[in-house]
Amino acid sequence: MNGPPPPAVPWRQVALFIALALGLSLGPYLLVKRGADQLLLLLSYSSPLLAALIVRKVVAREGFADAHLGIRGVKARYWLLSALMPLAWNTAGALYDVITGSCQLHADAMASTLPGWLLRRPVAWSAVALVVVFEELGWRSHLVEKLRPAGPVVAFAICGLVWFSWHPQVWFGASATWPHGLTTLVDVMCLSFIFGWLYYASGSVWPCLVLHVSNNTLSPDSIKGALTCVAEKPIVSDVVLPLLLTVVVLWKLGAFVSRGDSPRPPRPAETR
Repeated sequence: MNGPPPPAVPWRQVALFIALALGLSLGPYLLVKRGADQLLLLLSYSSPLLAALIVRKVVAREGFADAHLGIRGVKARYWLLSALMPLAWNTAGALYDVITGSCQLHADAMASTLPGWLLRRPVAWSAVALVVVFEELGWRSHLVEKLRPAGPVVAFAICGLVWFSWHPQVWFGASATWPHGLTTLVDVMCLSFIFGWLYYASGSVWPCLVLHVSNNTLSPDSIKGALTCVAEKPIVSDVVLPLLLTVVVLWKLGAFVSRGDSPRPPRPAETR
């Protein structure tokens, strides 16, 4: 007796999600650049989640049973990795700038700046979490999930390209240059593979949220601020090499190999 057919990617819904996420991000951003109220940027920041809600509830008329919103049963190692990996690669990026001479370290001032920097981290984490939750519930919990039948490499690559395109400052910001755009693309593609692996491996979107918050608040610029390292002549993006190394390690460990199995069922807490 034949079993159920293998799941297929809902490409039309995926295309609609991408169009909505990018359109709802770019439109408000351009309006604000023309003098509109800054509050419109909230629409831009929340566009991945809004696009997912529209596609799931209005178009597909489905719930969130496959969104992996459960938190129980996530192994401790994934929480630990999500918190510490950004600290490792962003610190490596900052130290790379010091070693290559693109940043001048003022160690004598470190003792006075480091305590205040540490005290501000909880506030920064809380503020960033309010924004990145919109991203993770769109990129990983929806887009990567719907692309799961295509295999991890395809899913993570498409998500990375969309995620990169979603940042309007890359196209219209003050630093919108080819070198900056290229290094940003490499950064975001690497992050997409790392985030995607964590989402699939942990079976939950929430470790990705922790990883995202940790990465944004412990950025190389933030770490260099704690080290009172003054930028002089930036050479390449701070974290290109550490991120590439992380992706290579995960690839060697088989993190991006398609297992050929059906989508992982959601945890009991996720069923709606």
